[in-house]
Amino acid sequence: MNGEHPSVIICGVKNEQSLIKQMNYLISNGVQFSIFKEPDLGNELTALATAPISGAARELFKKYQLIK
Repeated sequence: MNGEHPSVIICGVKNEQSLIKQMNYLISNGVQFSIFKEPDLGNELTALATAPISGAARELFKKYQLIK
């Protein structure tokens, strides 16, 4: 990563459908990630985490608003 450090960014979505949409965005852009499902909610998809992102790949995340 050439001296860069990865960022940790937490984003919230309204529901599982929105999370699936974001997951498909990551897939279409070749971003590796892991998913998390909640057994107490019928195994619903509740979160995902990407592999560390650096360099030009950070541009894929510019659409997400950061806390100001």
